[in-house]
Amino acid sequence: MFLYSLMGFAFLLAIFGIDLADLVIILGVIIPPYFQEKLIKRLGLDKMEVVLDDIKLARKKMIKRSLWQALLVALIFLVTAIYLWTSGMAQDGFYTFDFYFFKTIPLLMLIFFVLAFFTYYLINRRKIRIVED
Repeated sequence: MFLYSLMGFAFLLAIFGIDLADLVIILGVIIPPYFQEKLIKRLGLDKMEVVLDDIKLARKKMIKRSLWQALLVALIFLVTAIYLWTSGMAQDGFYTFDFYFFKTIPLLMLIFFVLAFFTYYLINRRKIRIVED
């Protein structure tokens, strides 16, 4: 049902002559990872069951997973910032290129990366289950 509504929405956009690039980006980038994550959670593959001796190794693995997830958030933020600049929305706020890309974007990326890392780290640590022998 969801795909039919998206196809209908794309058809209406095509009829009225609106650019379909935004819809293609949403369909190609955002929706497939959402369905993948939903399937992984349904199968229970996001949880890790370890014995008490391997708890340090499991924590290291979860830190790596948190790091990769936070890097993905930073990459999505960077792509969004580039899109805002190329679409002209950032220039409407009277930002110069140097101020936007060398001061604003790195600072905001750092803030988003740190927040995403700690959030994913706390979430991923809860997914470690200790199994008794």
